[in-house]
Amino acid sequence: YSTEIGYSGNAFDALLGQPITITTNGVIPAGRTVFVRAAARINYATENIRRHNYNAAIRIDLPK
Repeated sequence: YSTEIGYSGNAFDALLGQPITITTNGVIPAGRTVFVRAAARINYATENIRRHNYNAAIRIDLPK
C-alpha cells in the first residue's frame, strides 16, 4: 500500500500547515492499522550516503 509524494527544492513551502491527501496503491482492508510518516532528504551525505530525516510515525486505525 506504500506510496510516495515528492516535492523538490522549496516546492512544499506553500503547503506548510495545510492538510495533505495521501492515496494508497490499493484498498487497505477494514480493521487494519497503518502508520504514516514523512521524510526530508538532508542536503549532505554522511558516510557517502544521502540520508533522510524522518518524523515519528502516526498510527491510524481503520474502522471495521
